[in-house]
Amino acid sequence: MDINIIQVYAPTSKRPEEEVDKFYDDLEKAKSQCKSQEVKIIQGDFNAKVGKGRRDDIIGEYGLGERNERGDRLFQWAKMNEMIIGNTWFEHHPRRLWTWLSNDDETKNQIDYILIDKRFRNGMINIKTLPGADCNSDHNLLMSKIKIKLKSTSKAVKNLKLNLKLLKTNTAIKEQYTVEVKNRFTGLEEVQEVEQRWVKLKDALTQRATETVPTMKTTGKRKWMTEEILELMEKRRLAKPNKVRHKEINKEIKRKCDQAKEKWLNEQCEEIETELYKEPKAMYKRIQEITGRKASSKTGCIKSKDGSIIMEKDKKLERWSEYISELFDDDRNEDLTLQDIPEGPEIMREEVENTIKNMKTGKATGPDMISTEMMQALEDLRIIKNIYWEQKAAVRVEEETSNFQNIKRGVRQGCVLSPDLFSLYSEMIMGQIEEIEGLKIGGLINNIRYADDRY
Repeated sequence: MDINIIQVYAPTSKRPEEEVDKFYDDLEKAKSQCKSQEVKIIQGDFNAKVGKGRRDDIIGEYGLGERNERGDRLFQWAKMNEMIIGNTWFEHHPRRLWTWLSNDDETKNQIDYILIDKRFRNGMINIKTLPGADCNSDHNLLMSKIKIKLKSTSKAVKNLKLNLKLLKTNTAIKEQYTVEVKNRFTGLEEVQEVEQRWVKLKDALTQRATETVPTMKTTGKRKWMTEEILELMEKRRLAKPNKVRHKEINKEIKRKCDQAKEKWLNEQCEEIETELYKEPKAMYKRIQEITGRKASSKTGCIKSKDGSIIMEKDKKLERWSEYISELFDDDRNEDLTLQDIPEGPEIMREEVENTIKNMKTGKATGPDMISTEMMQALEDLRIIKNIYWEQKAAVRVEEETSNFQNIKRGVRQGCVLSPDLFSLYSEMIMGQIEEIEGLKIGGLINNIRYADDRY
C-alpha cells in the first residue's frame, strides 16, 4: 500500500478570499490524484486556527486557542473529504501544541496541522511539537507517529521466461513440442465461434511451450563473484569475535571484489567487440546486463476526458473501454454491401510457411505470449479465419481486463489481432504490393508503415 504525503502552505489571513479558494481547489485536485484505497496524509501550514473543543469526528478535544474563520473553512474541507485533524486528538502540555511563535515572542498559535483519512485514524498513534528542535524558523517542528497495519495481498502471477532458443537448437525439445501442439489441435476446426477457436489455439501454443521448454536459468549472486570471495566471506563471518582479523578479511574481500569485477567487465567488453556485434539483439542484451539498465514496464498516466489523472484500476478499465468504443466506432450502416471488389489471388500455404520462416526471432511477445519461435517450430499449419465485422477488443490493466468493445472499423495505427499474427499477415501483404506504384488511401502514397507497438 502506498502512503501519499501532500505538503501544503495556505495563504495568510492578510490574503484575499480568492487566494484561499484557489488553495483549496488545488488541494482538492492534488488529493484526487491519489488512489482511494491508499493512505493520504496532508500536512503543513494551513494558517488557520481550529481552536479548542471537539467538533463532530473531525476536530478533537485538544486544540489550542479560539477558532477563526479560516479554521471553519479547514473544518468544512476536512469533513467533506472525510479526514481528521490529527493534532487535536492527542492530549499534551500546551508547549507541545502550539506550532507558531510571533516575531515579538508574545503570541503562540496552533496553525500547522496533520490530516489523515478517517479509515486510518487508528494508525495515528501520537502527534506533538518539538519546541527544542533547531529549525531556524518561527514554526515548531511537528512530529507524528503512525503505524499502519497492511493486509496481505495476492501477488500477480509472473509469466515464466522460457528459453525459446531451444526450439531452434534442440531437436528433441522441438519434436516434443510439435507433437504436443498437434495433439491439442485435434477437433479445433469443429469449433465454430471465433473467440473459442482463438483461445484454443493460444492455449495449445503457450501451455505446451510451458510444459516442454525449460525456463531461463538465473542466478542470485553477482556474475563476477568467485568461489574464493565466497570462502573469504564465510571466514569473515566466523571471525566476528576477533575485530582485528575481521577487519583484515573485510579489506581483502573488497580488494578481491574489485579485481574480479574489473576482470569480468573486460571479458564482457571483449566478447561484445569480437563476437556479438554480428547479433545486435544479443549485444544490446549483454550491454544491459553490464550496465544494469532495464526498460521500464510501468504504464503511463491515464487521464479522464476532463484531463484529471485516473488512479483507480476500475476507473482505468472504464476509461479504456470508453476510448476503444469511440476509436473503433462507425456510424455507417453495418449492413453495407460492397460491390465490384476485385478478388486477389488466394493465399497459398507456401506463402504462409515462407513468411513464418522469415520472421525475426528473439522478439518480445505480446499479451497472448505467442512467440515467433513457437510458430516456426510447427510444421502443420492451421489458419483461423478472422471475421472483421464481429471483432471485439479489450485492454488489460494491472492483470485485469476491461469490457469487450465491438470493432466497427479499422485504424491506420495497427490491428487488434495477436501481435505475431499481425506481423505474419502484414509481411505477406507488403510482399504482394511491392510491384504496385501506389495505393489511394486518403491520397496517393508510395510507402506504407505502421507503428511497431507490439514490442
